Amino acid sequence: LLQALCQEPGLCSALEGSVRAEWRSALDAWLATAACLPVDGPTRTLLRVFAGDTGPLPVPGQEDHAAMRAFDLRGGDRQMEQIIQWRFLGHLAGALIAAAPGSLLSHLRQLMLAPARLAGTYLIGMDEDIRQRILQALLDAGEHIYRFTEHWYRCPNGHSYFVGECGKTWEESTCPECGAVVGGREHVAARGNVQETRRGDSSPPGYTLPQADQDPDKFPTFRSVGGVPARLIRLLVHGAMLLGLCARAEADRPIPRTFRELANPDFTDMGPAEAAFVAGHFQRDWALLREMVGSNFEDLAAILHSVVNAMTAPIDDSDWSTLDTLRRREAWEKEAEA
Repeated sequence: LLQALCQEPGLCSALEGSVRAEWRSALDAWLATAACLPVDGPTRTLLRVFAGDTGPLPVPGQEDHAAMRAFDLRGGDRQMEQIIQWRFLGHLAGALIAAAPGSLLSHLRQLMLAPARLAGTYLIGMDEDIRQRILQALLDAGEHIYRFTEHWYRCPNGHSYFVGECGKTWEESTCPECGAVVGGREHVAARGNVQETRRGDSSPPGYTLPQADQDPDKFPTFRSVGGVPARLIRLLVHGAMLLGLCARAEADRPIPRTFRELANPDFTDMGPAEAAFVAGHFQRDWALLREMVGSNFEDLAAILHSVVNAMTAPIDDSDWSTLDTLRRREAWEKEAEA
């Protein structure tokens, strides 16, 4: 239903200008109040917005208006790229609402409609443990000695650092974070310095990216995923988050903070303007992905529609909505990349 509304009455709103179609008010009222629609409040809001009803959206002058402008086609002056982007968001919204538990999209559905359930679990597309990335880079360079011993230590104040060669301390220095003595002499660690014994990926849970304009990774890599697939996964994440904010929009009220419990405070501060944070990431992902594939926005949209279609079918009988282990998250990303 949502995709049908998006394709017909929704797109018509881009042509209406200041004069609305005669049937518009009746459709808007039915979608807003019809008890026969078996939907909850957030899903009903998405149906209304993608049918062209901007009633739930922030109006000019309200805090989140600019961030949510991607969902408003009214005025007759929208650029073609915004219309194509809007159609993709409508397709993604419909696919996520209908996603079965065995579909990869079920994880994004949970992110859109019930993000609090993902608190403390692992979110696709996030950066991995930096220590794991360093070790993998060394192994890729042929430095296999680093496979057999622990090289990570913690200073007296808990800051991690790396010891090369045999992994035993030989010289002392100062911690760049706190100034404490790090390292040691003749294979004996300085007082308060502890060798870490944990192996493997220790990536943090939750959402861990900085503000879009502070994210240095133009071409991100996480786990075994890089390049276009990595950026595409992040676009899907931020698209689902943006749709989640839209689903909670109410007329004349600020959009509630939706992802507070999901954001990992050790890495992410979304600030008071959560909608602007998410919209900034989505638009950056869109622009960088378009640059990476070297195409115009029509071709990019065709690729994205194809990807969403390919991810719709269940891949097995398990539930992909919540990724509660690092291995499960990596499996999701490998399936998506394939």
